[in-house]
Amino acid sequence: KIEAKQPDTLSDQPKCEFEKDEYADTAAIVDNHTLRPFPNVTTFFDNPTSFLDYKTCVYPKVEDCHDEDSYLKLFRQMDRRIERLAVLRMQPYFKKEITGRNRCIVGVCDLTEWEEYVRRKTALVQPSVFRRLKVKLPSFDDTFRLVKTTYKVEWNDGVIPPLSHKLVWWWFKWRDPDCEVVFRSFMKTFILSYNSFLDTVSIEFEYRTHFYDPESRIWRTI
Repeated sequence: KIEAKQPDTLSDQPKCEFEKDEYADTAAIVDNHTLRPFPNVTTFFDNPTSFLDYKTCVYPKVEDCHDEDSYLKLFRQMDRRIERLAVLRMQPYFKKEITGRNRCIVGVCDLTEWEEYVRRKTALVQPSVFRRLKVKLPSFDDTFRLVKTTYKVEWNDGVIPPLSHKLVWWWFKWRDPDCEVVFRSFMKTFILSYNSFLDTVSIEFEYRTHFYDPESRIWRTI
């Protein structure tokens, strides 16, 4: 059995070679961890006269492929995530309104893909409401302001568009094996939301849940 030798005193502990000031944590990371194997990057990172052009390396977004095969693959993935998240969330004892704060993200896409996705959904079922909200965000300089636009498409009164793999997906029915009670849930309102800053697609919805009362033979609302 081989045992690792432990330092006998505190003086045997490895020491970090940097000045004890308010930048000590940053110096420790640069010198001993992240950038140590890359001396050219370390030199650049420590040089106050060298810097990156954020207008060319940060602001531009990644361009995706906008062909039919790419659309189909992306939209099918989002549709399946929509069904899974919705069914998992439509349980009896949760709050019945899922908003943007719940962060039910179902996909990532650019604005062109979002517009095509919504075009296909609205061609099947006309939505009740279109919304667009713009918010200015901090940027690297005062001459340019980043803008986050939130797009929302809403369907009400249970008139909800189908998914690519299932026509009627907005309900679920199951039996609890512990209490042997049969439950059912269904959506009343469904919202697709797009965040142009993060390029994320999320869902919001309102639902209702019933349980079957065998004595009265009726469905009761929870």
